[in-house]
Amino acid sequence: MHTTSARQEPAMLDVGGKRYIPARRAHDVGAADGAFTVKRNTHNIVVTFIGRDGLPFGYAAVERGRDGEPKRDGWFGTAFRRDDGYYYMHGSTPATGRAFEIVGMGYADERALAGQVVRTAIHITRVATAPRLTT
Repeated sequence: MHTTSARQEPAMLDVGGKRYIPARRAHDVGAADGAFTVKRNTHNIVVTFIGRDGLPFGYAAVERGRDGEPKRDGWFGTAFRRDDGYYYMHGSTPATGRAFEIVGMGYADERALAGQVVRTAIHITRVATAPRLTT
């Protein structure tokens, strides 16, 4: 789900054949289709996907376990911005389903994929923000 290179290019999250980089690295967008953010609240960890136009369009989320780490399975949903803020729908629209390539996917497989996307996004974010040794 993610790739890195020996030259320390930013790792990318691949979802549905589209590639996303951490929003902090948006200036390195290059061949990426957009960016993502990882937010934690009391109960959930949410990865919001932002298109090249700078607008959010969807998310993957999982509940947090007692240890604060993500549980195994999650869900996909639609995100959008209006004049009064950002909104997150618990379900996905057909457009969001196509963007994440989950159209026709079974419920259990979709939940497992959402969990894997969140865990991979957390890993990429940790790697992207880790201090680098210079030689």
